[in-house]
Amino acid sequence: TMWGLLDRIFETDKTSLMVGIVCAAAVLGIEAYLFWKYRTRLSSYPAFATFLPAMLFIAPYSWNYDQILLAVPIIFLLMHISREYGMVKAVVFILGVLALAYGTVVVAYSVGHDVWSFLITFLIWMFSIYFVEKSLRMQTLRMTAFQ
Repeated sequence: TMWGLLDRIFETDKTSLMVGIVCAAAVLGIEAYLFWKYRTRLSSYPAFATFLPAMLFIAPYSWNYDQILLAVPIIFLLMHISREYGMVKAVVFILGVLALAYGTVVVAYSVGHDVWSFLITFLIWMFSIYFVEKSLRMQTLRMTAFQ
């Protein structure tokens, strides 16, 4: 998680705690802004697809089986990518996610710690925010075009 990465970077509990609190607040702030900005049009599935990886990213612990929860936003992303860019790009996306997952396992095995797996959760969160924001922006443009 983010906490493990910060602990590796700063190597002191006090500094990593303070930076971690700021980073967690920033993640929560981004989610709150997204929910507030689209509060009348954000349905539960897109909201959950952004919220879940954000909470996994800032969780103070991480177990290997917690990554299975990323299936929800990954399915959300696959639906959007295949609809907007086609099935080939959706396949490329999922293969990229799998390559990153296996790559982090190789890195974890070679360095003796599993800090870099935060990248999977972080990237899924970023992609989820991008596609939710993009689809809601397009919805706004369509609504204003008909008025």
